[in-house]
Amino acid sequence: MAEQATEGTRLFVGNLELTTDAEALGHFFERFGVVTNATISTRGDKPLGFGFVTMKTKADAETAKEKGDKQVLDGRQLRVEIAREASERPPRRGRGRFSRGPRRGPRRFGGRGQRQGGAPRREDDRQGGAPRREGGERRRFRGGRGPRRFRARRERRVVDPNAPRSTTRVHVSNLPYKLNQDELAAAFKDYEVQEVILRHRRFDTSLNVGYGFVVFKNEAAQKKVLAERPEITLGDRSCRISAALEVQETRA
Repeated sequence: MAEQATEGTRLFVGNLELTTDAEALGHFFERFGVVTNATISTRGDKPLGFGFVTMKTKADAETAKEKGDKQVLDGRQLRVEIAREASERPPRRGRGRFSRGPRRGPRRFGGRGQRQGGAPRREDDRQGGAPRREGGERRRFRGGRGPRRFRARRERRVVDPNAPRSTTRVHVSNLPYKLNQDELAAAFKDYEVQEVILRHRRFDTSLNVGYGFVVFKNEAAQKKVLAERPEITLGDRSCRISAALEVQETRA
């Protein structure tokens, strides 16, 4: 479980690459202090390009804000700020569908319940309205859309920022998007590689998502890579190598 955020320890991180995940975001801010939680804001399955990182102390958060602002992650220059509490945020402008507050007054020409010119609107003269029963109750008609179809839940990999580090797997970030699985495996040909995991984009499988994983046969091989090659150059990018977090399968 992630520690509860206290005032001044939560950071807002904007201008994120849409392929950057919470694990890569948490890894990036570990250089500035202890990270207790990292999340990417989404609408459904679509990332919104910003996220939040919770540091252990307020001092770590201030350091991360000063040193992390305008740094580059996955090819994007980050915008880092101390996240504001809900009470400090400015009120939303405009009246939404579910916003509170009194309704506006009648329109200048033809207010509610009246025609233009001030004549009252008759019950049988309303366009598109359902007829009312005696007593003012609106009659409800059956029909419309049918029942919603619920999609089957699928297994999803969930990463806990406080999970222990893997002893055989490493995370490789900032990969060139056109890099394929064979090219990533060739970069570690001098080590005992067991498996290479490189995910691709959903709607363009010719491009990867900007990060990948390499699994080695034993812990000694993983430690050797981390000691000898904390960074590696692939294409025109400098890719960072770090021990990956343990993951578990859960229903999404």
